[in-house]
Amino acid sequence: RLRPRWLLPLRARAKKEKRKKKEVLSSWAESFLQGMQILNENRPGASAKAKAVLDQALESAAKPSAPREAHCLTLRGLGYLHAAVNELQPSSFAYIKALGHADRGYKALVGAKAGPAALARARTLLVGSARDLAVLLREMGRHADAERQWVAALRALEEGESAPAPVAADAA
Repeated sequence: RLRPRWLLPLRARAKKEKRKKKEVLSSWAESFLQGMQILNENRPGASAKAKAVLDQALESAAKPSAPREAHCLTLRGLGYLHAAVNELQPSSFAYIKALGHADRGYKALVGAKAGPAALARARTLLVGSARDLAVLLREMGRHADAERQWVAALRALEEGESAPAPVAADAA
C-alpha cells in the first residue's frame, strides 16, 4: 500500500520519540517521592513503611548526585510524617534540623554571591522550613517560639536577599 511521502518523516519522528528513555531520577528523588506517596496513601502501616523509605532518602541525600536541597526537603518530609502520626517531639527535631540545613545553605549562597534565582530557591526553602516549625510549635503549645518563627519567616520573605535567617527554636 502506498503512503504519502510527507507522512514518512512524521512516522519516523514518532518512532524516535517512543525510543527516548524516561529521564532518570536520582536515588534520592525516587526514594523521597516514593516515601511521600506511601504516606499519602492513608493505609494501615503506611507511616512505618514511609519512614523506612524516607530514611533511605536521607542516606541518599548525602550522595554527591543529590540536589543541594535534598537534606532539608527529606528532613521536612520526616517532620511531616512524625506530625501526621502525632509524634510531635521527633517532628520538632526533624524540622529544626531542616531549618538548620536551609539556613546554612542560604548563608552559603549569600556568601558566594549566587545569582538571584538560586537565592530565591534557597530563601523559599528557608521560609518554608521556618513556617513548618512555627506550625508545629503552635501545635505543641509553644506560642512564643512559634511567634518568633513566624516573624522571622515573614521578615525573610519581605526583605528578600538582605533578610536575616530564622533562628531555630530549642526543641527541649
